[in-house]
Amino acid sequence: MSDRSITRGTRGFIGLIALALIAVLPVFANQEPESPQAQALVDLAAHILSCSAHPCRGESEQAVRKLLRGQIVSDGTFYFSDLAVAYPSVGHILRGLVEWEFDSALDMVSLKVADFHIAPAVLVAELEAALPGCEMEQDEDGKEEGESEEWSCEADDSEASGVLVEVYCAPGIVLLEIGS
Repeated sequence: MSDRSITRGTRGFIGLIALALIAVLPVFANQEPESPQAQALVDLAAHILSCSAHPCRGESEQAVRKLLRGQIVSDGTFYFSDLAVAYPSVGHILRGLVEWEFDSALDMVSLKVADFHIAPAVLVAELEAALPGCEMEQDEDGKEEGESEEWSCEADDSEASGVLVEVYCAPGIVLLEIGS
């Protein structure tokens, strides 16, 4: 009879350990310093800033339309493309839209990434490490409950001039703007 109580107790203990692992492992998985999503977004931002990925700032609207094979939609004010169409190298990792802002040329690239589950502090640290001259500062003014977290920096582009980089994070989504 004592053998059964040991068996029941052992099964209960194993079940408790399994339950604890199920609860704890996802927490550790989300704290990976190098996530494929964060790395892909940071690398893309660095390539856009250095103009080693196209479309990049400074290109004409016609050049951007040609690069995207016409896959751009506009209401006359705002221009959008699918992120995977605009930058196919990250299409298998990141999902979202790109907003293009044209003045006389492409002035701002705004990456709107959905289903993004990386801690904002991790993304900000990786951006600072990858973008030359970037020292992110958090905007404390708009930090009301339920509002997005905001950071910005001036990063050096391929011509060593300061370019505004802004990051807005909310649960599951990130907005990364490169340019004014």
